[in-house]
Amino acid sequence: MILTVTVAEGRFVLDPGFGALAPRVPVPLEEGVQVGVGDEKHWMARDGNHWLLRTQTSDKVVDCWASPLDRDNLIDFELGNHYTSTHPASPFVNRIMLRALTNDGRVGLMNRDLTIWRKNERESIQLADRKALRALLVQYFGFDLPEVEQLCVPSIPDWS
Repeated sequence: MILTVTVAEGRFVLDPGFGALAPRVPVPLEEGVQVGVGDEKHWMARDGNHWLLRTQTSDKVVDCWASPLDRDNLIDFELGNHYTSTHPASPFVNRIMLRALTNDGRVGLMNRDLTIWRKNERESIQLADRKALRALLVQYFGFDLPEVEQLCVPSIPDWS
């Protein structure tokens, strides 16, 4: 699911939920026009009747997704959301996955594995426990959630 928005400056694609490769800023729906923050660059490209969101990683161009930009049926989102939020095999039920954009980079968490990107630096840390997760939420996400200290996460054996 992506969002397109038309404003006086043109038509833009917004995709905040895509994950680590998601653009930080709206991407013009024009072929080849690059936008980004710092070293992160995104642009749209055509492939037949599909639009592709592209980005440059350290060593290659990556196609993030492709879409004909047709209007979707709301029931498809409802069905997809139901699966991802309830099915026992869904990674969203079994793991913690968080991402926050910061002024100088981004923060990503997969289970206990925390990665902090600052400009050209990358730091990897493993959260010691659920208290560390709570502190992370306060520091990078701007809210305190005491309940995470009792959180059960199926893919973290000692957090079950």
